[in-house]
Amino acid sequence: MNALPPGRRRICLALDIEKYSSRGNVAHIALQERLVAIVKEAMAHAQVPWVMNDVQDQGDGLLVIQPPGVDEPRVVPGLVNGLCWAVGRANSHVLSSRRLRLRVALSVGIVHRAAAGYVGDAVIGVSRLLDSVVLRDTLSANPGHDIALIVADDLYHDVIAHGYPGLDPAAFTKVHIEIPAKGFTADAWTHLPRLDHAGMAATGPRETSRGHLARDVAMGAAVVAISTGLTSIFTAALDAADHTSGYDTAGSPYDGSTEGADTGHGLDDGHATDMADADG
Repeated sequence: MNALPPGRRRICLALDIEKYSSRGNVAHIALQERLVAIVKEAMAHAQVPWVMNDVQDQGDGLLVIQPPGVDEPRVVPGLVNGLCWAVGRANSHVLSSRRLRLRVALSVGIVHRAAAGYVGDAVIGVSRLLDSVVLRDTLSANPGHDIALIVADDLYHDVIAHGYPGLDPAAFTKVHIEIPAKGFTADAWTHLPRLDHAGMAATGPRETSRGHLARDVAMGAAVVAISTGLTSIFTAALDAADHTSGYDTAGSPYDGSTEGADTGHGLDDGHATDMADADG
């Protein structure tokens, strides 16, 4: 066995597209392109350079593992709000029957890069949450919403429960998930973001020219960090960007409200390559 790869605390984001398998190849190509564009926009809103993420394609979805050392109280609301804005903007240009509707899961924990994927409880957990009956039922039972979000219990208590700007803890509903066949049991929190499709089509994440500069600095640091392995450079660049960026997670077009949805199933063992591609 080779030396144990480094394990670092990282945010895990998993997404998949509702009713993906019922569409043909041409639609699948277009949907995947739209999904990647949406996630890139959301990462920009959260001020996490896209090149710093580890991304694994899941066919009908993505697994995105964020770099270590991000400012979680800023990044988590920024990411959720950015997804809301990007999905709302994308869906404002299509017929209602062709809207992109997403299941989204978030977790956090120690992650290792292994030979065939990513290893850690956070990776397993985000996969289980994404494919849970809870999340599937939440989205399918609320056709007026285009995103159903589920957040791991520890991430909720570490970040969201404290009321940092951009997300209202009261808008989340606690659920319990049991998957006996996988030996998986967990509490989690669901949320139905309310999107303003018309408003989001005309506006985007708030960013001043100084914000563009801050992100350019972070992107430059990302290249250095990738080539040298010094993630501290990236963290320092983000700290500097915090003082110059015009992003405002609290003032994003997403208002943090929800319509109650309260409604478990799962995925495979191990690492990211085991994520299932079942639709619903």
